[in-house]
Amino acid sequence: MGTVPENDQALREGTIQMMSGTAGGTTDVKLEYFDAPCLVTSDEQAFELFGRGTELRQYTEKIFEESDGMKVLSFVPAGFRETSSNKKATTYEELKNLGLNIRIMESPLPMEYWKDWGCNTTPLAFADLYTALQQGLVDAQENTYDTIISANLHEQQKYIINTNHVVMWAGVYMNLDFYNSLPADLQEIIAQASIDACAYQNEYFVEYTAKMLDALKAEGMEVSEFDKEGAIALTKAIWPDYYDRIGSGDAAAGA
Repeated sequence: MGTVPENDQALREGTIQMMSGTAGGTTDVKLEYFDAPCLVTSDEQAFELFGRGTELRQYTEKIFEESDGMKVLSFVPAGFRETSSNKKATTYEELKNLGLNIRIMESPLPMEYWKDWGCNTTPLAFADLYTALQQGLVDAQENTYDTIISANLHEQQKYIINTNHVVMWAGVYMNLDFYNSLPADLQEIIAQASIDACAYQNEYFVEYTAKMLDALKAEGMEVSEFDKEGAIALTKAIWPDYYDRIGSGDAAAGA
């Protein structure tokens, strides 16, 4: 019922024992590499980087446990964050020339990279986004296809700009103390259920994403393809700006 930071805090404190939510800088600044733009360019790369048992996955789980008191049960891709807008663009240069006003998550990293790309940023809670678009406070936002359509954001937007810049990861987490208090047989059941759920999600993910894009087109949104090669080149040039806060990747298997 609360915002991402509010729910994360409730889980840390044990007010709630289990939750599903996003992973990234809104959870812990040390997890901002989840929000790093153009870190991966395909679903396959995303699975390879954050899949169960990888070095980066183990590194991430350690942060959740030691810093936040959370047991990670699963990470699944929820789609690439794309840009919806009332102004059309096919390159970051065009975005800069438009002076795009974009709503971003309440997290420092998106604010930095959207400013680097020449846009004006407005951090807002997701609950306030529809009204902000309706009132013209912002004219663009970034989210997955299914979020755009489920929140009816398409009613206030003309274009889908396929920036494909960040994978939105969803996770299921449990309060670590509560998890550790469970008997071993129940921990094993929870772990296996998480593995099975992830396997289903990963199978269905690509097909579901395509369906959501078709649904947005059916609602009248125009799809604008984006210069992804140019975007990747520009973004890699600004990655060093973030190293002081989230690291260069040495500790996280080169991420």
